[in-house]
Amino acid sequence: MATSSVATNGKGRRARAWMLSVAAVVLVACGATAALLLVPGDGDKSDNRSQEAAASQSAPAAEASPSTSGSPTTEASKKPEPTKSALRPARSGLAMPTRAATSAAAPAASSKPVAPKAPASATYSGIRMTASHDLYLADTPVRSKADSGSADEDLTYAVYSSGAVLAPGTTSGSSLALLPVGRQGSLVACKAATGYKSYIWVKDLTVGQHMCVISGTGHVGLVTYRGSSGTAYANVDVTVWRNTA
Repeated sequence: MATSSVATNGKGRRARAWMLSVAAVVLVACGATAALLLVPGDGDKSDNRSQEAAASQSAPAAEASPSTSGSPTTEASKKPEPTKSALRPARSGLAMPTRAATSAAAPAASSKPVAPKAPASATYSGIRMTASHDLYLADTPVRSKADSGSADEDLTYAVYSSGAVLAPGTTSGSSLALLPVGRQGSLVACKAATGYKSYIWVKDLTVGQHMCVISGTGHVGLVTYRGSSGTAYANVDVTVWRNTA
């Protein structure tokens, strides 16, 4: 009985060992098959490379061909960029000057000669001359002054037994001229006068008549006779142009 049990156990062990070896072979075979399926072969690599080359050649062609649908992306890429002048903002309310405005011709200078300015004059009216009183054209205002006894006056009023006279000073270098009745008195008329006198009788004068006095100090006086009262006095107006003789 012991011998049969030992034999039986020996067979069982050999059967299990055989089954384990068969299982190992099956597992090894399955692993090899899975490895062959996972690792691509040379043929697969060449197929992938040809597919990638075809895709790279077809991509530029697709980009170059315009889209018939007119997509916004395609139209935006074709729109020209604005120039610098279009981007510059315009100044509102400021008008740019034109070349014609800046090159306006200056007005032509007048060829007419400019008349010289007339010398200033001063007029003193209602001067009463009495015996032994004098006038000095350099005075401001010109007035009747008592004779100083030096005979340096520009015009003096003297009374004699035969009448009163108007005369220039004897030491002042002044001169006296009588303008004709009706002659308009002026600076020009006095400078052009002739026939200077050493004295003029008052009784021979007409009211409104002019006399010219040229002083030795460079002044010109126009004396206008306004009337008298015998030999008591004579009234005159005097216009003076100073420093014009």
